[in-house]
Amino acid sequence: MINLTAEFFAIDGCEKSLKDSLIKMIEPSRNESGCVSYCLYKNVKNTRVFTFHEQFKDQSSFELHCNSAHFKNMIKEVSSLIVDEPKITFLEEV
Repeated sequence: MINLTAEFFAIDGCEKSLKDSLIKMIEPSRNESGCVSYCLYKNVKNTRVFTFHEQFKDQSSFELHCNSAHFKNMIKEVSSLIVDEPKITFLEEV
């Protein structure tokens, strides 16, 4: 199982545009055959921070997701809305 978080930091004033762009990822990602879970969260204390928590059944499913058209389109779309590259953290269940 592949578990990760992807954290996006909105440029001040771009929170709504970033949220709208990220929300468009949910349905197509959840419909990928190897997707186990795909959820988007907004930080309660810092509304400029959005975090995906993602689970894929295996590495090839995750790679398929990263090479999908909706993923590539989202990266292009949000590049002008975020402070820096998304912070990706891979997690291991204990």
